[in-house]
Parts: sequence; structure tokens; C-alpha cells
Amino acid sequence: MLHQAIIDTLRDSMLPERFDKLQAATVDRMRGLTVVLESLYDPGNQAAVFRTADAHGLMDVHVIKPENATKTNARAVSRGAEKWLDIHTYSESTPCIERLKSQGFQIAVSDLEAASPLETLDFSKPTAIVFGSERFGVSDEMRAAADLRFKIPMHGFVESFNISVAAAITLHTARRRRERALGAMTDIHEDERLAVLARWMRRSVTDSEAQLLEAGIHVPPLPDIMTWNERRDKGRKKKRLDVEPAIGIPRSEMRGRRD
Repeated sequence: MLHQAIIDTLRDSMLPERFDKLQAATVDRMRGLTVVLESLYDPGNQAAVFRTADAHGLMDVHVIKPENATKTNARAVSRGAEKWLDIHTYSESTPCIERLKSQGFQIAVSDLEAASPLETLDFSKPTAIVFGSERFGVSDEMRAAADLRFKIPMHGFVESFNISVAAAITLHTARRRRERALGAMTDIHEDERLAVLARWMRRSVTDSEAQLLEAGIHVPPLPDIMTWNERRDKGRKKKRLDVEPAIGIPRSEMRGRRD
């Protein structure tokens, strides 16, 4: 098997403790639970959700309009979580919705006016949890496509959590309930687990590609990992800064200004 051959070739180039840590992290990964970030303004929030997603063993994060993350004074808080996640980006909401639906995901949106508390959702089905713009929430298109709407119960005077906090609470609850529904700590098969481990080892060993070529193992190159600043700058090259975000609100208003 290709993945096992990669693992066997690179294993001697890693400290045993590092290999054991990577292998342990693959055991509890979840493919059937994912996060969608739609047109967020603060790259710090996006990075924090990345970190939370990895901490809860998710495999994928979907980001709609990453170039809308234009706040300039946000700190880099992801702690390298991008290395362990498959990040899918979209210029519009429609292709993201279509992709998730085709893969059998139900779409759950956070909605302050929702009638269903988070704890009542059925996470036995593959579920994509959507968080929208810090100021305006999810788009009408995403809301229309949603199968479920939920709210996080609150007992104080504030009306909502920061997105990164809401994501942490939601993923903790969703992960626990999905484990209980499946009766298992993971929903990926052994061959997929080995594929993940092989990919992580390639990222962790400095000269992994050269070692694989020397061993006669030919694999396509891994995609580059970009920071959020690099992703934002790449998006700016494709589109002018005055392009409206996915929710149709001018950027100046998203920043609270009326230029």
C-alpha cells in the first residue's frame, strides 16, 4: 500500500516521540463533522476556529470568501493548525453548499432566533456547522440551504458569543454527541487514517520528498500551506478591494464605516 510505504520510508527520520504523537492524533479524527466560515472579517477569529477544529479532531474546514478577512491588527493564533487540516476555500456560498450536500452533509447554522438548542441536534449524520460574518451572521443563501438552525443557550445579558468562543462551545458539544451516536471515537477507516498519517509525516520531515524519490516512491507534491495574510493577499490580487462580501454588504459597512 502506498501510504504504508511512505510511513515506513520516513519513520526512521522522526524521533519516536514525534511519530507516536502523530499516530495518536490520527486515531480520533472526525470527517463527518466540519465547520464553514462564511465571510468573516477578523482573521484572528478564523485562525482561532482553525485551532479549535484541530483540537477537536476535525479533518476539514470550509472558508467562503477568505479575502474578506481584512482586519489588520489581528494576531496569528492558529498555532500552525493549518498544517493538520484540509482547508477548502470558495469565492461564493453556492459551490460550498453544493459540495457539502453532495457529500451527504446536513447544514446547521447558528441562529440567535432558532428554536432548537444546540444539545438537541442529531449529530449521528454528517454535519457542517456554519458561522457567518461577525456583524451580519450567515447569508440569506446559506440560511435557505440550512437543514438545521440552532442556538447556544445563554443566561446573561449579552446576546451572543464571539465567533471563536461559539465555535469552541459548539464543536465540543457536537464532537461529544457524535461520538455517543456512533459509539466510536472516529468515523474514518483505517486506510484513510494511514493516508492522513503519511501526509502529516511528509509535512514533518524536512527532506521527505527527496527521501521518497530515492526510495522509488512517486507521489504528487503536497499543496503549499499559506498563512491567513497570504490567503488574504492572494484574494486581493484576484479581486479589487471594493468587491462586496458573500452577504452583499459593502466592506466599508462591515468595518463600521460609511466611506
